[in-house]
Amino acid sequence: LEVALPTPGKSASEASAGQCTPASQTSANAFTSFLYNPQDPMPDRLAQLVSFEGCQELLRASPLHPIMSQHGRIFRQSAGSYATFAMSREVKEIHTFISHNWCTPRWQKFLGLAHHFNFLFALAGALLALVAIAVLGLMGLAPTVHLKSSGQPVGWMGRFLVTPLFMALMFYRGEISSFLGQHGPDVFLDKTSIHQVDWSLKQQGIQKLPAFLRKSQYMLALYTDPAYIDRIWTVYEVAAFLALRPSRNMIICELDFVKRLYTLVSLIAMTHAAHLVIQVFFETPQVIDFMIISVSTVAFLVALRFWAVKREKILERLKGFRFDQCACTLEQDRATLRRNIALLMRTTGRLPDASDNEALTFFNKLVQAELPQIFRTAIHPLTISYRHVFTFTMLLSGTSRVDILLAAPDRTIGSHIGNFAGLIFWWVIVVPLCYASLQFVANSFLNQQGWRAWIRLLPMFLIVVEPFAGLHFLVLALSEQGNSGSIGAWLAFAVMTILGGLAVRIMYSQRFWNLAFCCK
Repeated sequence: LEVALPTPGKSASEASAGQCTPASQTSANAFTSFLYNPQDPMPDRLAQLVSFEGCQELLRASPLHPIMSQHGRIFRQSAGSYATFAMSREVKEIHTFISHNWCTPRWQKFLGLAHHFNFLFALAGALLALVAIAVLGLMGLAPTVHLKSSGQPVGWMGRFLVTPLFMALMFYRGEISSFLGQHGPDVFLDKTSIHQVDWSLKQQGIQKLPAFLRKSQYMLALYTDPAYIDRIWTVYEVAAFLALRPSRNMIICELDFVKRLYTLVSLIAMTHAAHLVIQVFFETPQVIDFMIISVSTVAFLVALRFWAVKREKILERLKGFRFDQCACTLEQDRATLRRNIALLMRTTGRLPDASDNEALTFFNKLVQAELPQIFRTAIHPLTISYRHVFTFTMLLSGTSRVDILLAAPDRTIGSHIGNFAGLIFWWVIVVPLCYASLQFVANSFLNQQGWRAWIRLLPMFLIVVEPFAGLHFLVLALSEQGNSGSIGAWLAFAVMTILGGLAVRIMYSQRFWNLAFCCK
């Protein structure tokens, strides 16, 4: 069965192949001709769903930062009021349509929104803080503590300040921006953009959900499994978005993975800080450092494996999707949504004369064929992108390395340059390549579960990790030789940087992982 999305852009399969379907190749029907030629008349029944013509005042959105203030207090309960409706305003277009379920806990949705919207803001703040700590260290002004075993001075500001600052900026950007008079992009949230008290306005707003989606540049799905795909309203939002907008504009934020990711990052960061405190008061062998790195790496592998298995289960569940099996509080809503989805399917030109049941059958096949690909494409092939890997490397190991490098009082500026070159190579190339390799290991043997899978995964894990450990020591040796003025060491380092950059470019590309998934 071949099912193609009737959208004015790329389908999920076309997006992964880098191909684009021009407007001239789409079906010539009232629906698609309206999308590409707004001057053409729109069928009245379709206009009631996807157009705000004659009722522009219903097109409302809320600034992002007030919604996220007080840790997403707006998500505490679904009931709205005049005050919540007053948080929105009339707009011409919407930046992001937030699709979510009210059965999902408030803090998970807040964490997902903070991760999506505030990550780069927090990264910029953390980098500025780390640079400031580095400057203080070079000037000899950074405070230090002495290790109990060696008496060597080490800094502590990186480990104790940068990660908490990153988390604070990500969680409290709303309050900071509101204080500075910035309110963020306009987003659709059902509780604020649709009147929850006036019954007539509420029904009009609900009927215009496809119109809200058509006016939205992106759709952010706060995905929880299995609640998101089992709820009829979120399925309806997905249906309308697939019919009205390019599938590449659909962003999926898997809340369970985000929760586990930040829990793991926080635990590892606290472990590094606690290890420094123990070194100050007690004599500890150097093997502890090796153990912390090893345990952290294995923990990431376990987390990646858990997510890989869960992702495959989600894809299998999407392939068995049926609209009639979705949960609905009010059965009259189910009948209304059936008619609306059938109308959307008919007006795409695929089934112009089909009955509601035939249109719903087509919609089920459409979701089964396209949504798994959209899910796989919308989520980065490595689960988290390169910038996320770089950031978490900086938070987990970079801060401690900066503290150690800057504390030695007898080092020259030249030695600092060499050491920082090695540190940046570690951040930018070595760890991202190691993470990509771990991801490949985690996605292997997905057809096997339990101890049988781990018997095969652990040897692969050791084979993957050993070369990166050797590469780490090679970079340290080259940086030390470079500090002593060796031109050959710097040339070798430059060649390694170029080759490593090419490897990162390849392993973080969509096509590489499409090929890897196909081979597996």
